[in-house]
Amino acid sequence: MLALSIVALLMAHPMHAEVRHADNLDDLGFPIHQTVKLAARADTESGVSVFEFVQPPMSLGAPPHQHLHEDEFFYILEGELTTLLGDETVAVGPGSLLVLPRGAPHGFWNVGDEPARVLLVVSGSDFDGFFEAVAAELAHAGANADPGAVINAVAADYDIEMMPHLIPEDALSLLPPRPQDD
Repeated sequence: MLALSIVALLMAHPMHAEVRHADNLDDLGFPIHQTVKLAARADTESGVSVFEFVQPPMSLGAPPHQHLHEDEFFYILEGELTTLLGDETVAVGPGSLLVLPRGAPHGFWNVGDEPARVLLVVSGSDFDGFFEAVAAELAHAGANADPGAVINAVAADYDIEMMPHLIPEDALSLLPPRPQDD
């Protein structure tokens, strides 16, 4: 009986080959960088998610953090990112692949004059909905919401440990101004 249920489920949601292009997909509304989901975790049996994001010039992409349940792979398509890998800061450009196993502290920012376009592959967890969850929470919180606080709260829901105290001194100037209390 269970086997019939699984077959029925697979037939109801058949996986098929297709071509997707970032230009034809909707921006997920993440506040730090323009992000599109090229492939969702549910699209294949491997459960991998694939995103493309564009990190604006002179901006912090993600403060140092670590994922407890997923591995990440950043492939730099255009531009340059500066990354914190453990306690080392490294600049990476087109053709570079960052391999970020779960539990490895990392962060990234763009100190260049050009946007950085990055392919992000995530494996091993429910991270698939993180960017949409942040956007939805910000929309719910309203115009005066602090994006950093919202990201931190959603990150905790996804077992992502934020480590803002590890932001290198030269990246602190890239932090957006905090909302003023009325």
